[in-house]
Amino acid sequence: MKKKFKVALLGLAVAGTLTVTTIFVSDQTSASITPEKEIEQTFDAYISAIKSGNADDMVKYTKDLRFEDVNIQNENYKKLPKDDVISTKVLSVKKEDDTHYLLSVDTKTKSAGKVQRLFPVIKEGNQWKIVVGQDTPYDPNNFKE
Repeated sequence: MKKKFKVALLGLAVAGTLTVTTIFVSDQTSASITPEKEIEQTFDAYISAIKSGNADDMVKYTKDLRFEDVNIQNENYKKLPKDDVISTKVLSVKKEDDTHYLLSVDTKTKSAGKVQRLFPVIKEGNQWKIVVGQDTPYDPNNFKE
């Protein structure tokens, strides 16, 4: 009986230690991610959303200056070709202030070829957003199925 109690107590102690260690490590890990890394991850998620045709995620990761209504933005994003983006490479992420950065990327697409682009990035709440549409006026021909 005492042996089972000791084994159970030891098991609880080990489980408790693992739980505390896991929480501590995960807190340190999330705190150690820099804004620059978060922005790169946001850009990668945005490109993945484009390639998969996930309009909801495209809206989530962008602030598109061509659309005042996110529902219209979403409907237009559903019409974007999934296979246009060939490759992307983040060149730099430069801080302007705590909530504004500039993201420089090389992109290669079927429609535009190889282009180096500069995207403003802003933080809205806890979410980084890639600002798009600032250099491209709305053209319905860009959003054809």
